[in-house]
Amino acid sequence: MEMTLNNSGVRDIGRVLQISKDTKTNPYFLTNNEFDSFAQLEVEIRFSAEMDDFWSFVQNKCNQRWTWYAIERQSGIILAWHNAKRQNKNFLALWKLLNRYPIHKYHTDDWSSYSKYIPTNRHQIGKNRTWKIKQKNLRF
Repeated sequence: MEMTLNNSGVRDIGRVLQISKDTKTNPYFLTNNEFDSFAQLEVEIRFSAEMDDFWSFVQNKCNQRWTWYAIERQSGIILAWHNAKRQNKNFLALWKLLNRYPIHKYHTDDWSSYSKYIPTNRHQIGKNRTWKIKQKNLRF
């Protein structure tokens, strides 16, 4: 999974995993017994995300605009973002975008909207878990 997130091609993955290009990967070419085993495989993809917000302004500092966004922890890929004022309803817009991903754990700082809407069993608060997204904020 990590290799596909990093856009590795089939040949590259095969070389790293030491899988022959002739390995059977298409279920149409499997024997009945092999197909039964293949059909019973369940692949579960689970992401861990870091979430944060930062602000800037339009024309003057009284006209603040906030950007909330989430990245996949391992790759740093931005999963979703939302630009608006710093209000719960705008955080919920980002939350709605993130629901399409199988995220099993969210890592955030201690802002109240995160704790209010992210289920506690999937939420971890602490700056030691959000260092990658904080570095991204500095680059913005």
